[in-house]
Amino acid sequence: MKGLYHIHRVYEEKRRKIQKLSKTKPKTAKKLMKKYSKREKNRAMDLMHKITATIARELVSIKHGVILEDLRNIKDRILDGSKNLNRKLSKWNCRIFQFMLEYKLKWFGLPVKHVNPANSSRTCPLCSGSLAAYGGQVYEMQMQIRPR
Repeated sequence: MKGLYHIHRVYEEKRRKIQKLSKTKPKTAKKLMKKYSKREKNRAMDLMHKITATIARELVSIKHGVILEDLRNIKDRILDGSKNLNRKLSKWNCRIFQFMLEYKLKWFGLPVKHVNPANSSRTCPLCSGSLAAYGGQVYEMQMQIRPR
């Protein structure tokens, strides 16, 4: 995923330079902006297809499905911070990535399950036990004993 961020960062700098050009040569700037925006999108999509294909092949070889967070409308919930934070989060192609992975796994007949993203980082996917924080980032499993 580092490569994907790099693609977006490089084209962000190119757009910045083109926007400076738009004051003196607006037609040229518009043509260049269209060209580089399309190129950025194509390169990002190509890289995401390659990454998701690799993940799908690995999951097919071990015959496992995947559990994903339900990330629909995630940008609407998050994009309200500062200009810099919004810029960083707009480079985040999580939903498109998730869609690509999902359709490739369904193509191979593997199960895909969506879960609510609330507390998904603090809940064990196997036993539904919660993780309790001790001293910041170190977690310890809180076992819940359920009667049978």
